[in-house]
Amino acid sequence: MISGYERPVLAPSLRIAVLGPARFGIGEPFAGGLEAHTVTTARALIGGGHDVTVFAGPSTATTPSDLDVVPIVDDLGDFSTCTRLDTTVSARVRAAMEYGYERVLRFIDADGAYDVVHNNSLHHAPVDLDGETRTPVVHVLHCPPFDELMDAHQRRATRLPDPTENVIAVSSSLARQWDGVAGRTVWNGIDTQVWRPAVDVSPRDERCIWAGRIVSEKAPHLAIDAARRTGRPIVLAGPIQEPRYFDDEIVPRLAPDAVYLGHLDNAALVSLFSTSRVGVVTPCWEEPFGLVVAEMLACGMPVAAFARGALPDIVVSSVGALSRPDDIDDLADCIERASGLSSSECRAHAVTHLSTDRMARAYERCYRHAIDDVPQALAM
Repeated sequence: MISGYERPVLAPSLRIAVLGPARFGIGEPFAGGLEAHTVTTARALIGGGHDVTVFAGPSTATTPSDLDVVPIVDDLGDFSTCTRLDTTVSARVRAAMEYGYERVLRFIDADGAYDVVHNNSLHHAPVDLDGETRTPVVHVLHCPPFDELMDAHQRRATRLPDPTENVIAVSSSLARQWDGVAGRTVWNGIDTQVWRPAVDVSPRDERCIWAGRIVSEKAPHLAIDAARRTGRPIVLAGPIQEPRYFDDEIVPRLAPDAVYLGHLDNAALVSLFSTSRVGVVTPCWEEPFGLVVAEMLACGMPVAAFARGALPDIVVSSVGALSRPDDIDDLADCIERASGLSSSECRAHAVTHLSTDRMARAYERCYRHAIDDVPQALAM
């Protein structure tokens, strides 16, 4: 059993194929929340006694040593010259990913080796193939609607009697955006044994922390501006996935009181979250969930954030302060209010509401429901 996930096994155990993202690998430091969440989900399910294989990433990517990982695609090449490393896709890469997903789904379904597929990808192919395969698929939505994925779900709806039944949104606000597509909501979870206050924490530094993918819709430049108005220093961490935005908006703001630390692994982030006063979260889009908020709270650090997307559900008044979206002065006030909140309250909130144990149990119920719903003739 993996440390942090020991709990009673729900019998019988399931054979689960977790279908993750293809573009980036799932080794640390993670390219983004989807990669991190795919690993966390797999480990939580293994800790619950299930047999899990993860299908994710290119064949050239490093993978966690404790997981059975099968690549979806061969080497996709170098994205370093792309305008957006996370979303820019050439015709060659698009074709490779489509072929890769179709190939692994046929493999998963070939000999009845799996009881259920957990589709954690953002690709249309697993949705388009649902109904053509014997293995039931549970689809999890992690992002706002976009044309390719929405079109695939609409096509799927014409083939299945109750198409919303096995589609899950990671927050209520995201379910509303996918109106008529998602029939269930399961909050994301984090491993609260990994994300926890460091044992030898000294008094917290007065600095702020911003962490995540450095892209325009995450708006770390607004976090710098708000922290500066409070007189507090701020450090930023995360992969630069929109280089022009970083050069135009972040670099000019960097100074002794605003420092970029690079793309950090979980251990380094835990250390920062455990020793800093306030986490600042600045989405300029309808944030689907906000894993970084859960990670910060689990390390005992309160948050100040824009009230967008799922954040009003996650951030209650005892663990953070929410400002009007895009309002820097209001966010600065929220940083000051959050700085006085209890670290132990933050930790308790994360353990109670944002744990992988809660998430895995909810997914298990969804899997068993999907398996029970498979027509007998199709399952044979």
